[in-house]
Amino acid sequence: MSLNYYNPKSNEGTSSNIEYLRIKEGTYKVRILPPKKDNGVWYVYDRKHFLKDNTGRINRFPCTRFSKGSCLLCTFKDFLLTYENKTPELEKLSQSLRTNVRVLLNVVDLTDNKIKILEIPHSVFKEIQKFVNAKEDWGEVLHPEEGRDFRIERKGSGMIDTEYSVMPSPKQTKIPIEITNDDLIDLEELVDGFNRKFSLSDIHQFLMDNYSDIYDDFVEYLKRVSPNLMAVDNTPSENDIPNNIDEIEEL
Repeated sequence: MSLNYYNPKSNEGTSSNIEYLRIKEGTYKVRILPPKKDNGVWYVYDRKHFLKDNTGRINRFPCTRFSKGSCLLCTFKDFLLTYENKTPELEKLSQSLRTNVRVLLNVVDLTDNKIKILEIPHSVFKEIQKFVNAKEDWGEVLHPEEGRDFRIERKGSGMIDTEYSVMPSPKQTKIPIEITNDDLIDLEELVDGFNRKFSLSDIHQFLMDNYSDIYDDFVEYLKRVSPNLMAVDNTPSENDIPNNIDEIEEL
């Protein structure tokens, strides 16, 4: 079986025309855009796992623990943490498998006035949310006519020395370019479209191809702890979805 694995350095999501804005060291000025749909969703959470294949290439896979209540790669991580024949390499692998969490928003990048997907850590998003919710002090910061631009600054580049600051403009302005609803990216479909690329069998095959030395032991572990992940995708009821999930933010 030959799989077309997802390469994070190639096209994102469901469209090659989408531009992403990722915060590296420096200062960025953006205008956050209002929701595309009537449901009021102006942001989405995007949860992924990163896993190397046997050529060293990093592949992205969806984390389905929130959407389906179980996730094969989360379970693979748990298996590695308790594996009795664990090596330093497998210990490192287990740490790299923690869920990577990002928040996606439609924005205008004010450096070139193009619509892009802003991809930010949850910590930065929480700062933006504070201003969105502080209507008495800042008004409707997402309003297309009377909203505010945002300045996001990042200092540092490592896991320890990185700091972010978020500040809205003191002036209320209109969006600097003409935008229709069709110009906005459907954020929910962007994430769902990526997730639909992968079946449970695809991820099993990836593990079998690239981690064959421990795959059989993992299958025995699955039979004991999560037999529903052996063959077909299983979507539980809402009450079965866990509230506390081990997540990280990758700087």
